[in-house]
Amino acid sequence: MTLTPSRHLLIPFVPRDLYPLDREDDPTLSRGKVKAAQRGLNGGLLYLSIDKPDFGDLLYFQNLTAMNDYYRATDTTPDSAVGGEWPELGYLLPTPPQSASPPVSPLKARRCYTLSDAILLFGDGVDGERPSAKRFIDWLGRIYLMIDRPTTEFRDWVGRAERTLRDLDKAPEATIRHYGHRYIHPYVAAEYPDSMVQLATVQSIHEWGRWCGQPHPLEEEFAAGLGRFFDKALGTVRRYLPNVGNDKDADAVDSWYLYHPLMNLGRLALEGYDRAGSLFRDSLDFAIKAARHFRYEWPVQFKVTDFSIITKNAGDSGRGQTDVGASTHGS
Repeated sequence: MTLTPSRHLLIPFVPRDLYPLDREDDPTLSRGKVKAAQRGLNGGLLYLSIDKPDFGDLLYFQNLTAMNDYYRATDTTPDSAVGGEWPELGYLLPTPPQSASPPVSPLKARRCYTLSDAILLFGDGVDGERPSAKRFIDWLGRIYLMIDRPTTEFRDWVGRAERTLRDLDKAPEATIRHYGHRYIHPYVAAEYPDSMVQLATVQSIHEWGRWCGQPHPLEEEFAAGLGRFFDKALGTVRRYLPNVGNDKDADAVDSWYLYHPLMNLGRLALEGYDRAGSLFRDSLDFAIKAARHFRYEWPVQFKVTDFSIITKNAGDSGRGQTDVGASTHGS
């Protein structure tokens, strides 16, 4: 949908554009469930099922890139623009805020602006979380082929990887020594070493070595100190080293920081890395214990010593750490 105003134009409000209807065309009597919606400035999508009437699944996708001229002209952004509350769903066109000082960024006369570029895919409903997730991914792939895509450009990833490895090795801001081993700074010359960053780096260098046909020396050097993250009393890989500064709560851990290192330990173990396999197996019981304690609905942050919750939900979303174990509770 496009608009070419004959004069400079300010748009105060445009309602959402997707209303599920019942058999009598009444949106208030329709029933369904929103399974996914846009968060922040991520993709403008809405995935839902309509149960009454028995319609099925629907994926609504708004091609936000097509509206760039509109956003620039009105000085707005499509932050969480696709979503809503049942039955008022879909795309809420961003408009300048109304206040005592009126907006001063109108659409220009005689210029064409795209206000909506929506794509809808729908099909019979599917039962179960896994089939529903598979359909969502499949449909996203189909939509991607329907929109304008960036042109392919050559990027020297091999050269960039080689420069990155050189900088990791030579730049004093990249690493620090503890207990006789080298550890990665999570940020340049900043933050204490942590197991997630260390293992993500070791795993990446390992994959690079496989591609090259021979291990890179930094893999073993960065892997040598992994055991220092392991807490024998708790039976788990911790986030920080034992000598982390007092400005950090050594017992506090974001839920995904407990499991992400185990994922990379497992990947390395599958490649025959015995040291990683031992750390993975020794941490597994604690990981299972934590998951069962929270009934697989993890908080954002908790203490590893007693599972007491520090931060339960992310902002006002009502959701905990939803990317642990592919949890979808509350989404």
